[in-house]
Order: sequence, then structure tokens, then C-alpha cells
Amino acid sequence: MNRYPLWKNLIVAIVLAFGLLYTLPNFFGEAPAVQVSSGKATIKVDASMMGRVESTLQKAGLQPSGVFFDGNSVKARFRDTDTQLKAKDALSRELNPDASEPVYVV
Repeated sequence: MNRYPLWKNLIVAIVLAFGLLYTLPNFFGEAPAVQVSSGKATIKVDASMMGRVESTLQKAGLQPSGVFFDGNSVKARFRDTDTQLKAKDALSRELNPDASEPVYVV
């Protein structure tokens, strides 16, 4: 019993699909994280950096909810922003002893 032309129904369906796609980020909350990547072209971040990040966080008494390696960076996810800020400071001190010439970007 639909009296509307097919093209109008398709436009309504497309607009609804775009609207749903646009609202998806609102359903997923933010996750505080720290990313470690190379600060120089000669330094490469590899899988061994993931272990180094985990041990640094463990020495600082911080528990990440996950540590991930994604090709050219290591990401550590945390439960709250306070832990995130503490982790950033701990990783910056450990990975960049000379603050004037950082090797890694935290």
C-alpha cells in the first residue's frame, strides 16, 4: 500500500543509513590511551618496544587495560585519564632520557 515512488523510498533509506553511521561514535565511549612512536626516521618501533612499554608501566605501578603493537607504534589503553597522564610521564622519562633531543614521541 506504499503510494510513494521507489526513488523517494530509496532516498529516505539512504539518509537513515547515513544518520546511523554518523551516530555510531556516540555509542562507543572514549578510551584514554598513550601512543609511542618514533621521533626520528632512523629509529624504528618494533615488537620489542611493546615489552619495553609494558615493563616501564609495570615499574611505575600502572596497569594498562591493553597494550597493542600496530606496525609503527605501540598503544597502551587505560581505564581513566589520571592513569593515562601518569603513564605518559613515566614513558617519557624512561624512553627519552635527554628531553632536549627526544628519540620517541609519547
